[in-house]
Amino acid sequence: MRQSVIKLRRFVRPQNEALAELSAGEVYPLEAECNGFLQETSNRTKRIVEEMDATSDRLQALQDHADLLHASALGRNSYVLSIVAAIFLPLGFLTGLFGINVGGMPGVEAAYGFWLVTASSILLGVVLFLVFRVLIWL
Repeated sequence: MRQSVIKLRRFVRPQNEALAELSAGEVYPLEAECNGFLQETSNRTKRIVEEMDATSDRLQALQDHADLLHASALGRNSYVLSIVAAIFLPLGFLTGLFGINVGGMPGVEAAYGFWLVTASSILLGVVLFLVFRVLIWL
């Protein structure tokens, strides 16, 4: 809509200037009655151009507000995504570390090794969540 107003204003403004010059009588002298009509038409065109300027300004303000809301939502979503990544990054590292098949890994021979790693991962996730809550990051 704003672009339409700008395009329309681009065509109306020169007409306003032409009508103003014509009604001033400098270009071509006219009868008093015609000059009065031209003066009235020039004034109306001037008001229309001013209204188009005001409309364009209002539409620009609305566009700025919409851009601000979009940027705010994007920032909030990026923040939440960063927090979630910060919680799951250490957990992903642990699962990758314990997922390799090499000898000498602690807890491989023990019957409770899997449950110990699972419990420590859950505990680490809860601790990270609580730390982020205390720091008011989440």
